[in-house]
Amino acid sequence: MTRLRKPGDIRIPPLAQFIKLNEDLAGVCGSLTPAKTIGIALNTSILEESEARSEISRLEDETGLPVADVVRFDAGKIGEKLVS
Repeated sequence: MTRLRKPGDIRIPPLAQFIKLNEDLAGVCGSLTPAKTIGIALNTSILEESEARSEISRLEDETGLPVADVVRFDAGKIGEKLVS
């Protein structure tokens, strides 16, 4: 997906850029302990199962992070990263 569902005119930025923005904001741009993204919880509810699994795999390849639809499938990959 490259755009939000509603409103459809808002483009989703490149994921690496979006992750960095969120980490910077969570760390209050350097004034608090730095935040580190350890995984991505992806909502694949509008995708067919094969499309969902393909998108999860694509995002894992793109980011190097574990990606899961924690509602539809499970949270194992992200949970393992939390406790490691």
